[in-house]
Amino acid sequence: MGAKYTVVERKNPRNPEVQGKYYLSNKSDGLIDVRELAEYISLRSGVSIGHCQGIIEDLGEEIETALLRGETLDLGPIGILSMNFKSEGSVLAEDFNESLIKRVYIHLRCRKSLLNKLSSIPYSKLKYATSLPPVEPDPEP
Repeated sequence: MGAKYTVVERKNPRNPEVQGKYYLSNKSDGLIDVRELAEYISLRSGVSIGHCQGIIEDLGEEIETALLRGETLDLGPIGILSMNFKSEGSVLAEDFNESLIKRVYIHLRCRKSLLNKLSSIPYSKLKYATSLPPVEPDPEP
């Protein structure tokens, strides 16, 4: 277990002629789909893969429904899931209207126990952004 990363240069889009700065870029070990997650849960719980998969899919639908109702969800050891907004401001409260809302997003506030576990995992710096080295151009004849 651990976090893998590469270091990438990022330029300031407001000032592209200035030398960029180097930042960490997370590299995932892969994507676990619902079926694979159900298999892991099945091994730990003794419940069939099909039942686990159905419960996960039902949970996803219920989370979506709750968020669409404007509810906040407590997901136990994971954290709190809620809907948040990004908007423009108005000088007076009565001048605020829905046209000032720029986007809606989902926010996960992780539990401290999960954050503590994540802060103690080992890090591995990868040489390349992918598992393959970059392709060198053919030399000119």
